[in-house]
Order: sequence, then structure tokens, then C-alpha cells
Amino acid sequence: LHKWMGHFAEQDTDCDGFVGSEAVTFLQLSGLPVATLGAIWSLADVNQDGRLDVQEFCAAMALISGVKEGKQLPATLPQSLVQLIWPAAQGQVNAISGESFTSSTGREVHYNSLIFRVSMEY
Repeated sequence: LHKWMGHFAEQDTDCDGFVGSEAVTFLQLSGLPVATLGAIWSLADVNQDGRLDVQEFCAAMALISGVKEGKQLPATLPQSLVQLIWPAAQGQVNAISGESFTSSTGREVHYNSLIFRVSMEY
């Protein structure tokens, strides 16, 4: 999770808390077909605003990891990843509060009130 959050920090070049087109090249490094990445983006972008916040980005990374491990891409976002994106409503969450992550470019990003579910598997 920390690794994915670091990747998010690297891709969020304008520091607005969202990634859009700036993350596309990074996601293509997964080696997955563009159509699969598009489907993953659609699943993770739960509010369909064309960009991903850190929770949505981590959900996308979990989906990418699953597909690369041989799992079939689900037709809908799995409940475990829904809980990642909306954990406060689900229970069984871990809070990450006041932590910071340093990207490989050396930029430090602080996440003061993100909450993530323990399980990232779908």
C-alpha cells in the first residue's frame, strides 16, 4: 500500500490530490493491454470524473496486480476494493493518519486522514 501511495505521489505532479492523464503512462508500464487498463480505470474511478484520487489509484493498482497474477478482471468493483475507497462506511478499517510518503523524485506527500482497509485482495 505504501508503495502504491508513493507511486500516486510521483504521478500527482500538480499536487492536486488526483491523477488523470499524468498517470496513464505509468499504468501502461504494467504491460497490460490498453483495453484492460481502460476497464480497470473505469472500475476504479467510482465517481466517473475521469481522474483518480489516492484511494481510487490504490484500487486500480490492486486490480492491475490481480490481473497480472492471473485473476480475471471482475465486471464490477469487488466489495473489498469498495471498502478501500469508502472504508468509513464499512468497518474493519485501519487508519493511516499523519503519515508522509516520499516519492522516488524526493517529493514528500502528507496524508493526514486517509483510511484504508487491511485487505487489498479481490
